[in-house]
Amino acid sequence: MKVTDFRIGNYIQDFECQPYIFQVEEISKYVGYELWVKYRKGSAKTKDPDPIAINKLWLEKLGFGQNLTGNAWWHKENDMFIIGEEDGKFYYSYFGGTSDEPIVEHTFQLDYVHRLQNLYHSVTGNELVVSNLHKTPCWWQLF
Repeated sequence: MKVTDFRIGNYIQDFECQPYIFQVEEISKYVGYELWVKYRKGSAKTKDPDPIAINKLWLEKLGFGQNLTGNAWWHKENDMFIIGEEDGKFYYSYFGGTSDEPIVEHTFQLDYVHRLQNLYHSVTGNELVVSNLHKTPCWWQLF
């Protein structure tokens, strides 16, 4: 994954000792591209960020709720932003058809959390963040 795929506020992970979650704080272009990430006692940098795969737990942490049939996720603060789910994969979706015969159209697959964050920001103008990110003694850890 290239550093230029990320933007400030995106979540990435590090597997050096455990899968710790970081938030991008700055993108530096001085000596090649580097990401500066937040952690409990300051900042660190990386040239090799690891993306976070989207899953149901991440969608819940980011404020999405699943519909009763289990095939779509709505953001709790913006019910027009919809993530479709099919065969364990997630898609940015929209609804067409009528209220009697709704049709879910998938536009493209979403594979990583930072791409979902970037799309949400582009569509709504708002940031998609985890409100209860726990701080551990060493790094920011989500779970």
